[in-house]
Amino acid sequence: MVEEEIAKLVRTLESEPVQRLLEKNNNDDDDARGADDASKSCGCCGIRDAKSRCSRCHVRRYCCRECQLKDWPRHRSKCREMAAAAAAAKKKKKTASKDKEDKIQVISE
Repeated sequence: MVEEEIAKLVRTLESEPVQRLLEKNNNDDDDARGADDASKSCGCCGIRDAKSRCSRCHVRRYCCRECQLKDWPRHRSKCREMAAAAAAAKKKKKTASKDKEDKIQVISE
């Protein structure tokens, strides 16, 4: 029974509509990380030199509040992932810095 469900999920993931959606999301991720022009464009309407950024992930840019609100349903899941990744990186950096301080103290004693 579980094997049948797994097989069904695999078929669903391999379906053409899902593959197109995944490809689109990969392209969106490239834009968010990405190319200089795309990363400075509004995430909703594409206007270049968008000045505002998402206040949670600080990656996605917007030209105005209306575009941010309009894009939120699409950006929401990625935003959480990007914010979590940024927090983890910050925590890792802080831990590494503390470890480095501890080693310096031990050596100087």
